[in-house]
Amino acid sequence: MNMLIFHLTFLMILLQVVQGPFPRWWPSSKKRSGKSESQLENNEPKPSNIHTVTSEIYLSNKLKEAEQNQQMVVIEFFLTWYGPCKFIEPYFTGYAKRFPDVIFLMVDIDKQDKITNKYKIDVGSLPTFKFIKKRASESESIVETTIGTDKTDFAKKFYKMSEASIHVVIHDSYYAYLLNEAIKNGQLAVISFLSKECEHCKDITPFIEEYAKQHKDAIFIEVDVNELKYTADLYKVEEVPTFQFIKYEERKKVIGANKEDFKNTFKVLNELQ
Repeated sequence: MNMLIFHLTFLMILLQVVQGPFPRWWPSSKKRSGKSESQLENNEPKPSNIHTVTSEIYLSNKLKEAEQNQQMVVIEFFLTWYGPCKFIEPYFTGYAKRFPDVIFLMVDIDKQDKITNKYKIDVGSLPTFKFIKKRASESESIVETTIGTDKTDFAKKFYKMSEASIHVVIHDSYYAYLLNEAIKNGQLAVISFLSKECEHCKDITPFIEEYAKQHKDAIFIEVDVNELKYTADLYKVEEVPTFQFIKYEERKKVIGANKEDFKNTFKVLNELQ
């Protein structure tokens, strides 16, 4: 556990350094996979749930659609030429790919003055993200805001609003934050190391999702081994699916899609006081 905390502390310090708007040297997970972020941005089409806002009416219709369908909306206010906005765009797109039921809207403040003024967006505080959700029990929509390129803050607000039972991690900094929270609060952390190409991973995912809903006292984290290679290497993940259970000084690992092994390991560690 001491070595884990050392790696975790080192990772958090390192990622604080690269949260600035122009990190040129950091080998992101996409670069480690052989593609640069700019290549991904230019060659891959945007997910169908990302929409460019063209007018106030268009925005209003999208918000009404989301309210009717009980969907969350994430609005990015940006400038096409501004460095921090260009830096965060692959991350924004990554969330849209992972969460197709969420509506992602992009507002170019150079073209949408009225919308920018309505939401009181400061040109000096870009990118700005608004997370909006109307719950059936609430009379008004709930709105959260994050400003800048802090990926951990973006993820925290996103999951707070989405109420998802599993934290799908697409950046090392948010993983480090979650594990730190689990250690600090004495919670069991369950990390699922998966791969999109793995059939056994696909088969066991619905079971993990349901288990997470039933055990909200634990923190469930999902890691794609091809995206977060540093984290996968830290836990010496050689096969998928692999499940790492961490609580206090105890660490246990389950390799493979055996549901009984998963449940038994979860029960033993979750009962630790």
